[in-house]
Amino acid sequence: MRRLLQLGWRRSPPASPLLEHDLSAPTMVDQNNCNVATSGTVFCDDDVGGANGVAYSSATHQGEATVSWTASQTANNCIVGFTENPTGSTLPYGVDYGIRMKSDGSQIEIRGSVVGVEDPINHPVPYTTSTVFKIIYDGATIKFYVDGVEEYSTTTLVTGNMTFHADTGFYIVGTGVENLLFGGL
Repeated sequence: MRRLLQLGWRRSPPASPLLEHDLSAPTMVDQNNCNVATSGTVFCDDDVGGANGVAYSSATHQGEATVSWTASQTANNCIVGFTENPTGSTLPYGVDYGIRMKSDGSQIEIRGSVVGVEDPINHPVPYTTSTVFKIIYDGATIKFYVDGVEEYSTTTLVTGNMTFHADTGFYIVGTGVENLLFGGL
């Protein structure tokens, strides 16, 4: 347990309820091979040239932001989170701060600028299609939640007044996210 706390991992209930009063299904922009036709749902529907899928929200939130979602299936291999410059990469790992759901449903990774693309933080938290993932930026810290439990938090590369888009990246055709919500705190 001590090692987990040194890494920033937590498995305790949040101090206060995670409110969703300012969240709504964002309008998503298909940057590469995604189906964004249904509000709150994004799927990778093509793998033209092996480029996989990327979609991001047209709206941004500055100074604070929240994104939440559920996986469409446990054979999901995708990442969801925040990015400052969504057109900077057409690859799934372009998400700045995100949670990657592993393809066998056995674990998640905290991934992106926070830990480096080549050095994701693996966490053995299994997930199902009813698991609710959430990432919150409060202007000073980015916190990662699974079913209301804070799993990780970071201040690495986090500054006040950052502007984020919701961002998704898919590694496998047919994978997706549902119940996608984005907004302030």
